[in-house]
Amino acid sequence: MKKKRILFDTNIIIQREDPKVLSSDFIELNKIINDLNYKIFIHPLSIADINRDRDEERKSISLSKIATYSSIEKYPDYNQDETFKSQIGTELKENDLVDNALIYAVYKNAVDLLITEDKGILNKAKNLNLQNKILNITDSIINLSQDISLQQIPLLSCFKIDKGWNIDLSDTIFDTLKQEYSDFSDWWQRSVCGTSRDVYVYYSENEPDRGKIKAILIIKEEEKEIIDSEPPTVLENVLKICLFKVDVSTRGMKLGERLLKMAFEQAAIKNISKLYLTHYTTPNEDKLIELIQTYGFYFLAKKKNGEEVYYKEIIPNRSITVASREEAININTQYFPSFYDGKQVSKYIVPIQPQFFDRLFPDYKRPIQETSIQLQLDLGINETNQYTSEGFSIQKAYICNTPVHSMQNGDIVIFYRTEDYKAVLTLGVIEKVYYDIDDADSIYKIIKRRTVYSIDEIKEKCGNRNKPVVILFKHNLNFKKEVSYSFLKENNIIDGSIITVRHVKEDDLYKKIIKGNIDESLIIN
Repeated sequence: MKKKRILFDTNIIIQREDPKVLSSDFIELNKIINDLNYKIFIHPLSIADINRDRDEERKSISLSKIATYSSIEKYPDYNQDETFKSQIGTELKENDLVDNALIYAVYKNAVDLLITEDKGILNKAKNLNLQNKILNITDSIINLSQDISLQQIPLLSCFKIDKGWNIDLSDTIFDTLKQEYSDFSDWWQRSVCGTSRDVYVYYSENEPDRGKIKAILIIKEEEKEIIDSEPPTVLENVLKICLFKVDVSTRGMKLGERLLKMAFEQAAIKNISKLYLTHYTTPNEDKLIELIQTYGFYFLAKKKNGEEVYYKEIIPNRSITVASREEAININTQYFPSFYDGKQVSKYIVPIQPQFFDRLFPDYKRPIQETSIQLQLDLGINETNQYTSEGFSIQKAYICNTPVHSMQNGDIVIFYRTEDYKAVLTLGVIEKVYYDIDDADSIYKIIKRRTVYSIDEIKEKCGNRNKPVVILFKHNLNFKKEVSYSFLKENNIIDGSIITVRHVKEDDLYKKIIKGNIDESLIIN
């Protein structure tokens, strides 16, 4: 996510630096800006406002404090823009000239946001259709709070964001790490506690392990990382997975896939296209290597201490020509969660009932709709109040009784939630499809730990006129906005009820569905 450049009006600067007690709103605004690590700027002409202060002592103090801010270099001059001048009107007062210069900085995108309490500036912003970029303190809090939510990994409720000093290093999950790294405890104090780094933790809620750590993830953005391999390996603008650990007692719960998904999501939020981790590979079966290679990590180098470096790109750094379905399938693995959606693959809308959607996609959070209140749903929980393995997993399975038998590996599946939302919400890529298997036990062996269906529910799918179709797929991403049934119908994407799998035969119709709902940098075509 782009880091915004925020311009403070003179009245905001004076309020921020004034020795008086700050208002609660102003304190909240400053906290949000600090949390987002956004940069505050002043306009050079704001100094003119301060220089008009007749209180010499206050003016001197304000000028000394304003010097601590960055100013807009080579700010745009609105006097050279006749179109802008005609829109904003002719002003004769000196403070109006300064106000116009601040507004023009937003108008020309020299800054992303202007914060002011000046009613004259706010009124001018409306006339220029800049009311979403020139805001008072209250509206700025609302605007920037949305950025806070966009910068957060969409955690399942069983995961917590903690700090290193709250975590007990005597927990058994750290035993092997202490054996492999003699300085692990020192590293933890120095690099985790000392930097106040976020730690993503899954604490068990079950006896006898209540409070024990069952999965833990620490990630760090690196502008430049030099790996002490031979020869040295230099990685730039990369997300380092510093700690990735799942307790052996949870094998089968797919927590490793969940940790990877969280790392991928953080990379996307930070506009980072490369990730890496280091690992002491064991001579026998190594579950971690098997897992990360499934999602495109590959061996890059070996450090002098024997650790192996595994590296992955999310977004290709070159143009790619895809000449066959097999090439598309390989690309989907190599660059996951990016995916190929060109002419080599087909696209399908797959209906799914709400109770199964909730369990299969527990990290889907319904966006706030303009016409409705956001639903507060606790998704992905089964009747024993435990998250299910299919909810944690990236690799998932779905069963339906569709007569459509044209789906293949590499095809795009877009899931349409029936009954309540009546909208397309999320997207995946098929890994394999099984047709005409009408035996519940055989199906269960294929899909166990990936599916929302119990053996009894699978039996209900068997024996119908249309035999079960088993779709194994990777879940790539959730849509930014819901694509409603009415939109699908009005745009001639569908021509009736969505009660079975629908083939989207034309690419321009598929593109209407994803437009504005998917980060286009994740699409390879």
